[in-house]
Amino acid sequence: MTNDEFDAILEAEPESKLELIDGKVIVGNDLTGTKLLLRTIIEGWGTMHILKLVDQKSFIEAMEAVYLTMPFTTIIKKQRNNTLKNVPFNEFKLENLNAGRKGKECGHWQTVRLFKEQLYRAASLSECGQAIGSDFIMRLNDNCFTPDMLLIRGEPLNHLCNWYCDGPADLVIEVVLPGHRNQDYVVKKEFYRSGGVPEYWIADPENKEMTFLRLINGEYKRRQPDENGRYQPHNIAGLTLLTEKIWESRDYQDTLNLSLFEVRRSDPPIHLSTYMVECIEYGSISVSSRIELKSSPVTFEEFVSCAPRAKFEYLENAKISIGYHEEFIGLLIRSLGMIETVKLAHPAEWLRAYAYSTLRR
Repeated sequence: MTNDEFDAILEAEPESKLELIDGKVIVGNDLTGTKLLLRTIIEGWGTMHILKLVDQKSFIEAMEAVYLTMPFTTIIKKQRNNTLKNVPFNEFKLENLNAGRKGKECGHWQTVRLFKEQLYRAASLSECGQAIGSDFIMRLNDNCFTPDMLLIRGEPLNHLCNWYCDGPADLVIEVVLPGHRNQDYVVKKEFYRSGGVPEYWIADPENKEMTFLRLINGEYKRRQPDENGRYQPHNIAGLTLLTEKIWESRDYQDTLNLSLFEVRRSDPPIHLSTYMVECIEYGSISVSSRIELKSSPVTFEEFVSCAPRAKFEYLENAKISIGYHEEFIGLLIRSLGMIETVKLAHPAEWLRAYAYSTLRR
C-alpha cells in the first residue's frame, strides 16, 4: 500500500472528536459525522449487532415508516418462506455522508501534538494552571466539548472533576481540520462565547494562521500579537506565546523542549484539586433502554458515562471497536432516532437479521 492510498483510508474515516451539543452526540462537524460513524459500525458488525441493543417495537415501527409497503408480519412470513425478493420496498438510496469524513490532515495532528507538549511543559514550569489535552470534557451548561487543548486555573471560573472540567476553561485551543472549519470558527466560537471562555485560540496549520479571541463584555474581540510576535493571554500571567515559532519545521524530539512559550512562575502558584463526582462513573449508566423512533436528548450524565474516552480502534474486517461499545452505540442511536438509524443499511439486511434473531429466541 502506498502512502497516498493509506492517507486516503484515513481521510475517509469518521472524525474522532465526540461532543454533546444540544442533547445530541456530534461526531466531527454535525450529525452527518454521527451518521457516518454509526453506518461504519453497522457495516463492520452487522445489523444483528444493532438489533440486540434496541427495542423490537421501535425497530418495527421505524421499518414500517421508512421502507415497508405491507404489514411487518407479512414481510417476515415472506422472509421465512424465502420470497423476500418479491417484497416491494420503498426505494432505498444510501445517503452521501462524505461531509462527515475526517478529510485531509494538512498538519493538524502535528500541530495538536506540538501545542499539547508545549502547553503541558509551560503550565508545569510556570505553575499557572493545569493543561489538559483532547478527549477531556469541558462542560458548558449541559453541552460537552472536547477541545484540542485547554488550560484550567480553577475557581471561580471552573473546577476540575474526575471526568470533566465543570465550567469554561481559562484557555481553549482548537486546531483546524480543513473540512471542519465552520465548527471551530463559527459553531464553537458562539458556544464558547456564550459559555464564558475568556481566551479562545484557533490554530490553522493549513494556512499557518493563528486567531486570538478575547472575551470582552460578553463578546469576542480579535487580538493581535505585539510587534515581536508575542501574545500574552490577559488572564494567565506568566504565559507568553511566541507566534513566529509555531510553524517552524521540527522533529518530535524538538517538541519536547520548551520553545513555543516564555514562562515565569505564577504568584501564587496554581495547584488544582480534583472534585470526585461519585454519581458519574465511567460506564455506569445504561442508555440503550431510552431509544425512540425520533431523536431523544442525551443527558450530560449519560455522555460523561460513555464518552468521549470511548476510543476508536479498527479490528479485522473493518470493525470499529469502542470502549463501552454497546452503551456508546446507544448514544449514537439516541441522537439520530430509529427512523434515521434504519436508513443506514438496506431493508433486506435489517429483515434478515430480525428474522434470524427471532428464530434464535
